[in-house]
Amino acid sequence: MVFADPPYLHSYGNPKLTVQSCLKNMKVIAIQIDTTNMTNLEPTTKPVVNRPKSGFTSYAEKLNGRAAMVGFVAIVAIEYFTGKGFLAWLGLV
Repeated sequence: MVFADPPYLHSYGNPKLTVQSCLKNMKVIAIQIDTTNMTNLEPTTKPVVNRPKSGFTSYAEKLNGRAAMVGFVAIVAIEYFTGKGFLAWLGLV
């Protein structure tokens, strides 16, 4: 892996400042990474996850919220296109 210091671009008004002069001023540092301990990338143990099968799970709550949003939009659309309220459309009023 090679890292380089940024070129010295702090002199914007200097007409002699070119890409070549900036590249001459750059310092390059080479870093060698020791990979002897990184040969085994697999986990040593598998986590045990006990997920609930029913009840107030996050998936159930998200699904319930999405269904409520669809139902609300449907009721508003029915009232808009029929010109009647939802209860009047059902014949309850």
